[in-house]
Amino acid sequence: MFRTCKECLGWDTAAQAQAHSATAGHRRTRSGDSQGSGSSKTSHSSTPSEVLEKIEGKDADVGKFEVRGTRDLDILLFNPEGQEARKRMTSLKINCKPTVEHMEAISKMTTLEDLDLRGVHMGGDIVILLAPNRLPANLKSLNLSHNGLKASDARHLCKPNVVPPNVTEMNLSHNEFGPQGGEILFKEKESPISRLTHLDLSHNGLGHSVADHCRPGVFSPNLQLLHLEKNAIGDNGLQALSTNSMISGRVLGDKLLDINLTENNITESGVKAFVKARTPNLQHLTLSGNYIQSEGVGAILSAPFASKLKHLNLAYCETGPEAADMLIAAGKKANKVAEDTLTMGSLVREVPLCKLEKLIMSHNKFGSDGVNRVNALNDAFKFVTTKNFEHNSTRTHNPYGLNPEDPLYYRDQTY
Repeated sequence: MFRTCKECLGWDTAAQAQAHSATAGHRRTRSGDSQGSGSSKTSHSSTPSEVLEKIEGKDADVGKFEVRGTRDLDILLFNPEGQEARKRMTSLKINCKPTVEHMEAISKMTTLEDLDLRGVHMGGDIVILLAPNRLPANLKSLNLSHNGLKASDARHLCKPNVVPPNVTEMNLSHNEFGPQGGEILFKEKESPISRLTHLDLSHNGLGHSVADHCRPGVFSPNLQLLHLEKNAIGDNGLQALSTNSMISGRVLGDKLLDINLTENNITESGVKAFVKARTPNLQHLTLSGNYIQSEGVGAILSAPFASKLKHLNLAYCETGPEAADMLIAAGKKANKVAEDTLTMGSLVREVPLCKLEKLIMSHNKFGSDGVNRVNALNDAFKFVTTKNFEHNSTRTHNPYGLNPEDPLYYRDQTY
């Protein structure tokens, strides 16, 4: 059983302990989280000071707290011994479902900048737990991934004062927004995504909502990171993201550094549209699990951002021998620049992939001469710190059973 007493929580009076025990029991019923279920790794016999010491980071991570259970969260937020911890708290990760009382206490923390609520199974309770003005005013980063959020919850997030205006980073991945939720997030006037610098909407089944509703102005011009992994957006979705019009403006801006488009039914047509978008400073490009051959690889190598790329992921893309040879040629030129730079002490010139630090090309189809091509890639990109060319030597079939003649068929088309 969950215990709340003067000895273990340090209340000033037995009456306080008894009163809090009653409210705690009420909160456990609503949240479904009981300390007795093993949700916390902290022993019930631990004193409040021991709990506080265990849940706070050390050295450079002082001020960062990770709470594993309701009792620990009670101590951190309500116990007098936690007062100093609350004053210096900058980051809080909660691994149990919070209650209204917990969220009200959190809302008063003026130093808290990073709140991680991933996987606490809020579901429809987000309307209560994240009511307007229930998040700290100075919050900058909010993680609501793995919470079973649906389209109606997306609408709630777009209400005034639910997400504080200072929040610039949001992780909404692994929820259940679907196309309807995507439409709400992309169209609502008060949608928080219009002011973010970092946004993760991966694994949400957004589908056609990206193509239908991503228009200039939907994202902040300061957007730096956009992750849309496994949303079946297709070429139409990527073309919408690539809008670059003198009249209507752009969807993605100059400050974009990182985009993840893994497994989105994208073909070379989508890639060729994307490289025309004005994202000259892009450094991380993830296109794994799509259908990209020589024309797509050529488009990437000729893109304005090609000389800025640091991470390129084209794993599971059906990339064939011709595309591999194009990369080998580009790698040789980039390697020569790297060698000259090492000699001269500074970058002498920029060529495609000359700043590459990570290249992932595993599980493609380099043909019968795959072994030699893998060796050539390793040699051409020897200046790259992290490389993966595995499972390319003799592979001639797609691991997902894809039909190369019908590349849009091989992913989930239910959206």
